[in-house]
Amino acid sequence: MVLDGHVFTVPDGVRGFDANLIIPPNAAAAFIQRGYRFCVRYVRRQTVHDFDLTPDEADGLIGAGLGLMVVQHVESETAWTPTAAKGATNGDVAATEAQQIGIPPGGMVWCDLEGVTVGTPAAQVIDYCNRGTRRSPARDTCRGYTWASTAASMRRSSTERCASATIGARTT
Repeated sequence: MVLDGHVFTVPDGVRGFDANLIIPPNAAAAFIQRGYRFCVRYVRRQTVHDFDLTPDEADGLIGAGLGLMVVQHVESETAWTPTAAKGATNGDVAATEAQQIGIPPGGMVWCDLEGVTVGTPAAQVIDYCNRGTRRSPARDTCRGYTWASTAASMRRSSTERCASATIGARTT
């Protein structure tokens, strides 16, 4: 199942919100009434949580008229060390979650890099990112990265090939 909507770039100034809890359709409609146009929701990294984005919730958000941006949970908010092996594993999980939710081919799943251990070499973080974005026949999503203190060298990683995008209103 692919979500019934379209992928588009979110222009500057559009209001959205980040939620690490399930947003039922009535709450989504209330956000629309208050001027919000997209929602950032989370998929698992390793552990499955009751509050992870599901196919039904994604469909309900789109049906209510909210755009949807998908992020993979951070490993730890305090300290964790990225490795190429973790990047490959987490990228595979993100791609699987995206397929199960119905993210269309070419859609983006963001990876939260907050909490990376201070002093981790930029090259190691870039290796993590690059392994998480490698393409395979089963993986047709882009990965974007959020990091509170992005180093200039991060901008040279393969993530530049992906545009900031959200899945928006149904195409009727």
